[in-house]
Amino acid sequence: MKKFKIILFFIFLSPNFFAAINVYPTFESCGIYISYKENAKIQLFYKKACETIWIEAYPPIYDNVTKEFRGSIVKLEEDTEYEVKAEIYDNNSMNKTIQSTVFKTWKSNVKVRHTIPLKKFKTKNTFIINGLKGSENNWIKITGVDDIDLSNSKENAAIHFSNCNYVILEGVTIKCGSKNGILIDKTNTNIRIVNCDISGWGRTTNVSTEEGDMIDSSTQKPINWDAGIRIEQALNILVERCYIHDPKGLTNPWTGKILVGDFKGKSYDWLHPKGMNGIYIRDAQGGIVIRYNDIIGSQPHRFNDPIETAQNGELHGGFNRDADIYGNVLAFGQDDGIELDGAQCNIRMYNNRIEQVYCGISLAPNRRGPSYIFNNVVFNLGDSEDNVGVSIKNGGGMEYSQGRQFLFNNTLISRFNGMNGSGFGKGNINRDMFTATTRNNIFLSETDPSTNIHEKGKSISDKQKSEHNDFDYDMIGNLALTGGKGVILAKDGAEKHGIFASPEFADFDHADFTIKASDPGMDKGIVIPNFTTSYNGNAPDIGAFEYGAESSLIPVRPLNISANKYSVNLKLHNEEVVTFKVGEIGSGNRIIVKKSNDMHWLHTELSTTEIKSNSVFTLKLKATEADSRQIGMIIIRLENGFSIPISVKVL
Repeated sequence: MKKFKIILFFIFLSPNFFAAINVYPTFESCGIYISYKENAKIQLFYKKACETIWIEAYPPIYDNVTKEFRGSIVKLEEDTEYEVKAEIYDNNSMNKTIQSTVFKTWKSNVKVRHTIPLKKFKTKNTFIINGLKGSENNWIKITGVDDIDLSNSKENAAIHFSNCNYVILEGVTIKCGSKNGILIDKTNTNIRIVNCDISGWGRTTNVSTEEGDMIDSSTQKPINWDAGIRIEQALNILVERCYIHDPKGLTNPWTGKILVGDFKGKSYDWLHPKGMNGIYIRDAQGGIVIRYNDIIGSQPHRFNDPIETAQNGELHGGFNRDADIYGNVLAFGQDDGIELDGAQCNIRMYNNRIEQVYCGISLAPNRRGPSYIFNNVVFNLGDSEDNVGVSIKNGGGMEYSQGRQFLFNNTLISRFNGMNGSGFGKGNINRDMFTATTRNNIFLSETDPSTNIHEKGKSISDKQKSEHNDFDYDMIGNLALTGGKGVILAKDGAEKHGIFASPEFADFDHADFTIKASDPGMDKGIVIPNFTTSYNGNAPDIGAFEYGAESSLIPVRPLNISANKYSVNLKLHNEEVVTFKVGEIGSGNRIIVKKSNDMHWLHTELSTTEIKSNSVFTLKLKATEADSRQIGMIIIRLENGFSIPISVKVL
């Protein structure tokens, strides 16, 4: 990751004392690090280098261990030069030191030196891309024209990057067969995987234990962590506009029946899911950007997590540092939609859609912080057995969760709890304790908290009632309670300005989470520097969508198309129609319906295969077969890889 550094000398401090400012930009964000050894207050401001007006950034947090301030600037424009200014007040004095430095955000449209067909790298049943060296201003692009079928491969990966930098893999459709689809190992930097279709990876077996683990007969170990894209110890990696789907292997739910082997069909009580991942990240070095992808399992072939990370209890674990995850669909897993666990050091997750997983977003634990989770929608939770967890999973206690996470303007819906201290760390007496700041979120439960013994039905559940948590200006709702007022478990004084009511969505049943004019959260939020940059009315609204939003599309993408339904319930042989409104999108936009191989029960029919600006098109859906738990997700996919997702369920 490119690092900018400036040494600051202070006239108010000892001549031997200095502070170093480091900035780590990505496309739309920048991580800020200011080393400092004594008590101080820092205010951050930023602006485009060509402009004169400074904009206030969100305050950084201070780490007593590393003796540094950390924070992020978000909602930036790509390929743009910015200036950041730090006003540092030492020892709570009125005297301040002002210093600034510049950085430039990444750009999508990089200069390509030359293009190479993927077939040039074929070696038996795999593709080895080794030793390609581009540069910041001269990238190398690898493309594929024909669909590639390696379904019989037994290799570790279908495509393996080794010792490469400044390389783009674009437009490849590959059915893998191997343990992993694409492997990017620790010898790589600045690799981009763009608009690829990846399926068919993962080990299969006919051997299981009586406890439910599926066993690799060659290693005699449980099958786990096989991934469509596997990123190991790499730096500055982009995965964008990819469709990652239909793993060949299986993943067990938390509770259910054994799927294979001599014990097939036998029930078990509790077993952590093991199996397939859409994306798996281990020992990230920084600069991981996952954006605009469709990472979608199916009812029979679910992921463990659509995005899973390793070393979750380590200071460098998870995405580690300076990563962005935005504009993605994460669906059909047996555990979490995504794990941000681990360091969570300037990790930004926003504008995503998560559904049909056990838990939405895992933040347990947060070893360093800060992480920023904003403008996401989590709803329609449930694993393959319809077991349901929480929208936001927290925990780790004093031993593992020293870091703080910030949750702003999310819409979080669950039959269990909205946010919950679920615990991390064996033997840790306060393992469900966490540290979070919440503002402008919708926490909506669908369970009556008085009718169960498992503390379900709470919008926020902080059993430790931690003094370090800061919950306020959120909507606390419960669809099972009279009046829609939700319940929280937190320290006294929490949600002093909260709205205890349920939201008025435009169309809850069809997953349109824009809000009506009658919504009780309208104008009831609070301005959050850098995060609520614009709003209608007297104050920001609560939830992921501001009233009057230009589009109802979730995940949020730079795609001027919206639908009247993002979730459809079908009756057998009855037809449902989804209508799409197209704005200015240019010409030559061909579309196709994509669905998992297991969705043979669904018939689809588009009114056109090429869409034009300022037009309308329709999609007809019909369930043609009756079976147990017919549920899935389709996407209307453009040739450039952008798509509109539609959830489908047969009643």
